[in-house]
This record gives sequence, structure tokens and C-alpha cells, in this order.
Amino acid sequence: PATAEAASKINDAWRTAAATQLGHPKTWPPAPEALLWVGETSAAVALQGKPALLAGAGGGGKSALLLELAAAVAGLSDTWCGWNVSHGRAVYLGAEDSQRTLLSRLEKLADARGASLAALQGRLLVVSLETARPRLLDDNSGESEAAKELKVLLRAFAAEKGAAPVRLVVCDPGSRFFDAAAELDPAAATRSIEALAELGEAAGSVEAGAAAVWCAVHTPKSVRTESGEGHANDVRGSGALTDGARAVFVLRPADDCPTDFAELAHVKSNDAERAPSVVLKRNRVVWSVAERAELDAAVR
Repeated sequence: PATAEAASKINDAWRTAAATQLGHPKTWPPAPEALLWVGETSAAVALQGKPALLAGAGGGGKSALLLELAAAVAGLSDTWCGWNVSHGRAVYLGAEDSQRTLLSRLEKLADARGASLAALQGRLLVVSLETARPRLLDDNSGESEAAKELKVLLRAFAAEKGAAPVRLVVCDPGSRFFDAAAELDPAAATRSIEALAELGEAAGSVEAGAAAVWCAVHTPKSVRTESGEGHANDVRGSGALTDGARAVFVLRPADDCPTDFAELAHVKSNDAERAPSVVLKRNRVVWSVAERAELDAAVR
């Protein structure tokens, strides 16, 4: 958005999406395969069992947003970026930070939501892979030993008796799980996306099916075009991974707003409805949908 007024219009479009761009309300609650959906409608934004990429420039807040998504799925919140969340269990595989750092961020997130880490006990598995080499594919594009070990971990977590199904696995960042070829070669990118889907299958169950797998990927900073196609240009042609993925979201700075505002755009979806963009505000460690008054104040 170029101004607070334009940003407000984006959020107005999001608020009315259930009756317009995402179709008319259907059966409530939504279909079991919906991971994220809009309002009281079965119009899904993202599906369980499907890999998705969250793209954006480095340092833009992707990791924090994905940790918040995992916590929301685990029951910390009923919504994520304004979209309703299906609750279950979740796994966050963080390959850049220590276990202490990840748990500290999670504790701050829970505190900001008025909860405690105890609320996530047994529902959210946070694993630091900082000292590991968690590449999912070996040098011959076959399954790596790291991938096999991760599947053992996910199957063990999913098999806990009496526990809710695992609905989400987060791999953050993608650069630690894929090699450079995945960004350049379409065949390698396809195999990498398949490897993500296999993690979701390992974490799934017969009753609930495979878990969704979300991964953060870096993209070059881009400039919005006059035609308004800036979001698609953020990822189109930026790498074989984003070109080959079936679902892509982009987190980018909100134009003319301070750095604590960002725009989340749903730029690609082959399996569910594309939702309108939404402007977010980051308050401490929590992202929330920005209100008109906040946007007006931000551009003064």
C-alpha cells in the first residue's frame, strides 16, 4: 500500500473476503483439511497436508511469523494474521538458532498472548537444528540421512497415544534444508518440495492425513510495479523453489509505513483459494492485523 488509506482498503477487502473473493459461506465448521480459513466459511486459505513457502527478504520477520503460526496451531491462539486456525499439534524445526533462543522467543510470544509455555506442553515440539546439517536431500538428490532421522522424530511425536493429530511442521529457514541447486534447478526444486511433503506424511496419521509443512525462503527485495503486480513479482522468477511451489505467501514491508508494519500477500495457490493481502503490525513479538487508526498514525 502506498498510503494508510490504501492499506485500510486492503484490510477491508480481507474482512469481506468470505462473502466475495473467497466465495459464499458454506458448511461450518470448515472441512477437516483446512489449516487456515476465512471467517465462518469453509473457504480455505491453506490446506493441511500441503507444503507452503513463506517468502521475503532476510530480516523481515518470517521466522517470528512462522513460530507464531506453529504456536497458534498448538492452541495458543484461534487466529493467525486474521485467519482462523485449525488446532492440533505442531513441530517447529529451527535450523539457525539455539534451543534456548527458540524457547525464549516462544515464552515471550506466550506472554504477549497472556498465556504460559505450560499451555503448549505436549502440543508444540520445538527443535533446534543449529549445530546439525539438516539437508533433506543428499548429493544425488536422494533422501539424506538427516531426512531419515527427522522422519523418525516426527513419527515418534505423531504416535503419542491419545494426543491430537499433528497438523503443521515448520522448517526454518529453507536455506538450511535445501542446497543451492534447489534455487536454480527446477528438477531439484521439485524434489525439494517433495521432500517437504514427505516430512508432512511422516508427521501425519491415518485419521487426520499428512501435516502441512511450511518453510521460510529468502527472496530479493523487489519494487512494486505501477500495475500493482508487485507481490507476484516478489517471487516470480526469484528462484526455482518459489516457481515450483504450489502455495506461496510473501511478507514484505508496507510502503510508506515504519518497519514495524508489513504486508502479507497470498500470491500463489494451486490447492486453495487465494486470500486478499493483509497489512500487519508487529508489536514486540506478536504480529496482528493493523487497524486504520494505527496506519493513519504510522504515516503522519
